[in-house]
This record gives sequence, structure tokens and C-alpha cells, in this order.
Amino acid sequence: MVKKWIVIVAIMIFVIVGCVLENIYVNLTFDEITYNLQSFKTRLEGMQYKDIDTQENINLLTYYRKDFHKKEQPLKALIWHTGLKDVEIGISRILTYVEQNNYNEAMVETNALIDYCLHYSQDFDINLQNIL
Repeated sequence: MVKKWIVIVAIMIFVIVGCVLENIYVNLTFDEITYNLQSFKTRLEGMQYKDIDTQENINLLTYYRKDFHKKEQPLKALIWHTGLKDVEIGISRILTYVEQNNYNEAMVETNALIDYCLHYSQDFDINLQNIL
């Protein structure tokens, strides 16, 4: 009887530790994406209506997209693929708007993606529903 309880408790601890580690990784990844987007938004605000299609901006967004691709594979094992696809599409849209020198649309898309990342990472907060 004691062995069964030890196994049950060990499984419960394993599941809880797994949920905590998943939460930490997902939140750190989305926090980094959000931070990068917010710093890029601040950069765009400083250029307000000027030429935003600089090579530096394009390179920065290309770097963000490549960095996201590196983190995307482990995330696919943890979260829904559609959410990751939406982030990828959002970064690509921002890059396209910057290349087209469209300040308003680049800002709108950046704000939308920041909001999406903030809300998406909250879906993976540690609570009883996510553990069960």
C-alpha cells in the first residue's frame, strides 16, 4: 500500500514540476519577444513619420524573426502551433510594413503583437486548471 502512495506522490510531483518548468520557459520566451517588440516600438516612435525603412530596422526585425525560429521548435512541444504561427505572421507583417516605410501600419501591428504576446503568455500561468 505504501509503495502505491509513493508512486502516486512521485507522479504528482513530476507533473507539477513539469508544469512549473513549462510555465517558466513559455513566459520567459514570450517576455523576451514582448521586450524586443517594445524596444522596437520605442525605436519607431523616435523616428515618427520619418524614414523607418532603414537597413538597421530591417536587420533588427530579421534578427527577431530568426531568434523566434530558434525558440519555436521547443515551444511547439509545449503550446498550440496556431499561436506560434500568429507570432511569426505578426513579425513578418511588421517587417513588411517597415520595408514599405509605412509607419502607421508598423505601429499598429507592433502594438497588436505586443498585446497578443502578453495575453498568450498569461494562458500558461500556473493555476489549478493548467495543472489538471
